[in-house]
Amino acid sequence: MSNYLKLSLMVIALTTIICTTSLHALQLLEPVSTDLTGVSSIDVGYAAPGESILISFLLNPEDKFDLITVSEDNIADVIVENTKRTPESIYTTIKLNSDVDGLYKLKLVLVGESRREITLSMYVTNDVIATILLPYEEKANYDSAKKIKFNIINKAISTKKIKITSDLPVYWFDKYNPSKNELIQPNSIKEITYVVWPKTVGNKEFNIKIYTNYNSENIFNTIPLIAEDEAMTNYHIKINVIKNLSGIYGSFDHSLPLFGANTFPIYFFNKLIN
Repeated sequence: MSNYLKLSLMVIALTTIICTTSLHALQLLEPVSTDLTGVSSIDVGYAAPGESILISFLLNPEDKFDLITVSEDNIADVIVENTKRTPESIYTTIKLNSDVDGLYKLKLVLVGESRREITLSMYVTNDVIATILLPYEEKANYDSAKKIKFNIINKAISTKKIKITSDLPVYWFDKYNPSKNELIQPNSIKEITYVVWPKTVGNKEFNIKIYTNYNSENIFNTIPLIAEDEAMTNYHIKINVIKNLSGIYGSFDHSLPLFGANTFPIYFFNKLIN
């Protein structure tokens, strides 16, 4: 049995899919690889409830496995897709049920002319994403890019998608889009920049929200769903937009209506004096 599967086992999350069932349609991100000669158990790190994991075995020409399944002990905890093939490998997708939690052992069974079992040890938790607000300068310029940076840490064995948004009005953003999505690769730290374009002068406070709990309706669904009442971190941001003529004039356009040209000097100089 130890002569089989001498190349590697790759375990990755199926979170970025270009199309449906072809191996070449999958974005393979940072697989966990190991030589399986004489190996029966692998610790793969963190996973999340409800997520899909691609299990792919690269085979030697003499290997005769054609099916990947799981042991009877795991049947109630996972959904297993049909095994698929390329000339060099077999692979399938296994989705963890949403109630799987804590230390979990997933026993894979390779079936063909012979049989082999490989156990994946993982810790299943929703707490796989950490966010850190990096230091920023509170001073900002009117209608100039103000960058707020975060470090996003993904402890999971799978790629994660997060959403960043805020409670600012849409005209503070390029293309009037206050939300952005980011992919965070497995076991990695990524610096994310959130950019606003201040449209008022003086002190301004607002909230930036980072949502980290994305799930898919099915294994090959490309549209992420987000539970907006869960797994959200809120950052209270304070900036001071420098008062100058262009800022006061521009801020006036966004905050005060022009009922007539003769009203402009009154509003304008009142703001300048204050």
